[in-house]
Amino acid sequence: MTVKTRIFIEAHMFDHGFEGSATFVAGLYRALLAAHPDCYELIIGGLFPEKAINALGSPPQAVAARYRSKNRFARLACDVPRIMRQKKPDFAHFQYFTPITKSCDWIVTIHDVLFNDFPDYFPPNYRRMRNVLFPISARRADILTTVSLYSRDRISYWYRIIPGRIHVTPNGVEVAGVGNAERAQARIEGQPEGQYLICVSRFEPRKNQVAVLRAFLAMELWRKGLSMVFVGSKTLESPAFDAALAQAPDAARRAVHLLSGVSSEALTGLVSGAKAAIYPSLAEGFGLPPLEALALGVPSICAKVTAMADFDVLDPFFFDPNVAGSLEEKLGSVLSDPVNASLAATEGAQRVVEEYTWQMSAEILHRAIEARLASRARVRRICP
Repeated sequence: MTVKTRIFIEAHMFDHGFEGSATFVAGLYRALLAAHPDCYELIIGGLFPEKAINALGSPPQAVAARYRSKNRFARLACDVPRIMRQKKPDFAHFQYFTPITKSCDWIVTIHDVLFNDFPDYFPPNYRRMRNVLFPISARRADILTTVSLYSRDRISYWYRIIPGRIHVTPNGVEVAGVGNAERAQARIEGQPEGQYLICVSRFEPRKNQVAVLRAFLAMELWRKGLSMVFVGSKTLESPAFDAALAQAPDAARRAVHLLSGVSSEALTGLVSGAKAAIYPSLAEGFGLPPLEALALGVPSICAKVTAMADFDVLDPFFFDPNVAGSLEEKLGSVLSDPVNASLAATEGAQRVVEEYTWQMSAEILHRAIEARLASRARVRRICP
């Protein structure tokens, strides 16, 4: 009988909504269990670990380990060490932050260090704390992972870690609700009448929604019967966006729709019904929305910067956000030649679903775990 490798997953990110790191954990471990169902047992830590287990598809290989504290520091100082003592896992997987005490091998994922490359977008205290704790977590990791070549290179640069030590496990692209007729109605909730463009991202200055709004206004697209849909919550104030919208003509403002709290299925419907999706972000450690839009066959106009510059599948739709008029030019070409734009998007969709899979990332992690286990076995043979 195969002895299962036991992995503790620090899954607090599932307790309060569903953020990017939760998507990463759920997609990665669903694929890992699907590919190697007899190899692993997962111990899920959280205030409400059943949320994470549900996101994993409620596999029989997953068991809950409940936290007692809501405080971040108490969680790492008390809850996690207690569970380590009780469950005795072989590995523990953390996103960004790790405990002080270490009783098993660590898998650590650092998704990005954008706060170092783009300090103006992040508060000083945010940067200081992470630049103390992230390098400690990275150097103490037995398996260190990130989500893109860009993030690997920047982590290596800032924390002086050999790039070969960092495993790249990219995000997979999954589109919720596709092919489910029963959810069709839910997927189109909030969809404006007529034709529209869409921009999906939480609001903060580096996400650069203001560039999309300015292009929509400068090109007077509302006069051509187009609406502009922004989907995302406001995590940080975006004064430039608010000012541009406030100064727009009344007719233009009526054509701008701001949506938040949209379900995954409804978002699929909104994106799939758009003339084009636009992702103007100035800094990303990965950047899922442009790939998700392209996977639906929607022309996906994307800023060619940071991690997104590696998405060569988006070559027909790239623009340079640092060049004035570049977005307007690309948007104009997509709208004026919809047939070719649609053909390019259809070709790109097939590549996205083939090249960005959780199965691939899970296999990278599996091989890293196997190599670590083999290394430990060699050490035991040498030093009994």
